[in-house]
This record gives sequence, C-alpha cells and structure tokens, in this order.
Amino acid sequence: MKKNKNLKKTVWLYAVILFTSAFIVLLLTYYSQIKIDKNINEYLNRISDEEKKKLFFQSGLNTANEENKVLKKDLDKLKKEFDKIKKREKDYKNELNSIRSDFLDTMNSYDNLLTAEKQFNDGNVLSSADILLNQCDYNSLNSIGKEKYNRISVEIFKQASRLLYIQGSQYYYEKAYISAIKCFEESIKYSDDSFITDDCYYYAAYAYLKINNKQKAIELFEMIISKYQTSSYKEDVEYLLKSIK
Repeated sequence: MKKNKNLKKTVWLYAVILFTSAFIVLLLTYYSQIKIDKNINEYLNRISDEEKKKLFFQSGLNTANEENKVLKKDLDKLKKEFDKIKKREKDYKNELNSIRSDFLDTMNSYDNLLTAEKQFNDGNVLSSADILLNQCDYNSLNSIGKEKYNRISVEIFKQASRLLYIQGSQYYYEKAYISAIKCFEESIKYSDDSFITDDCYYYAAYAYLKINNKQKAIELFEMIISKYQTSSYKEDVEYLLKSIK
C-alpha cells in the first residue's frame, strides 16, 4: 500500500513537471510567435514604406518628366520668339544705319553742291566742275538739291569744258601731248555734245598718234564718225583711218 502511494506521488510529480514544461514550451512558443509576427509586421511595414517611397518617387519622376516636357516646349517657344526679336532688331538696326547713311550722303552732297556754287562764283571754274562731277552725288539729293544742281551744272560744265579745250590746245601746240590728251578727255567728260567736242576727239586722237598709241587714236577717230556725222573733220578722219589701219 505504501509502495502504491509513492508510485502515485511520483506519477503526479512527473505529470506536474510535464505539464509545467509543456506550459513553458507553449508560453515560449507563443512569445516567439508574437515576436516573429512583430518582426514580420515590421518587415512588411518597411517593405510597404519602401514601396510607398518607390511609388512616390516614380510619381514624382513622372510628374517631373511631364513638367520637363512642358518647360522644354516653353523654352523652345521662347527661343523662337527671341530669335524673331533678334532678327527684327537686326533689321531695324540695318534700316536705321541705311537711313543715317542716306541722310549723311544727302547732307554731304548738298554741302558739296553749295561749295561748287561758291567756287564758281569766285571764278574757280575747274574746281567747281570737279566738285560737282566727282563729289556731289546727284541721286542722294532731294528735289530742291537736284533742281539746283541742274540749274548751275549746265553753265559750270560748259565753261569747264571750254577752258580745258583751250588748255589742251595750248599743250598740243607745245608738243606736251600727254597733258593735251588729259585736258581734251576732261573736256569731253564735262560736255559730250558741245560744238567743241569733236575738236577734242580729233586733237586727242592726233596726240595719241604722236605718242605712238595707234589703237587709241583709231578708237577716237571712229568715235567722231559714229557720233558726229556732221563734223567738219569727218572726211579727214575717214582718210586718216584708211592710211593708219
């Protein structure tokens, strides 16, 4: 009987120990499961946060790309507008320079016109004619300037042509043929249709013959025949051309 009681106590002791161990195991298992679940939740939360960040970043990137496209279009548009403005500015500048240049040309030509008139009134006919011909741009003058030019140039060029013919004749008879040629050609330049123009061609051609420039002499003789059909030199010139060709 005593033996059975001891056995029963032993069994209960083992049962308590077993139950306690099982409880501890269950408790540890439960704690571990809670910890694992917490870690899993934390991991899932971290993954969720990362996904959110990625989604947010991707959304921001897409938005930035769209905004960049819009900005690029606006920039291209602004660049085109700037190029147009720059071109208009260049055109305006060129137009302004052209107006300024035309204005200066007009003023210079008018000043030279007045200078030529003064030189003529002071008796400097050749200087006056040279200014009118070489320094006064007729096309840049306004209507008043052109009217004045036409009025004074006729007499100035007429007198200059006559003076140069006289000087050329003097040089010719002094056998200074190169100076004579220069004067005769200047006389022709100032008046190509006066009564002394064929004389200038004739003596200039002879002067060229004197300095052995036959080709130039022939050109001037032929000019007399083509331009001055009624010239008193025509027959003489035709004979000379036959003899020197």
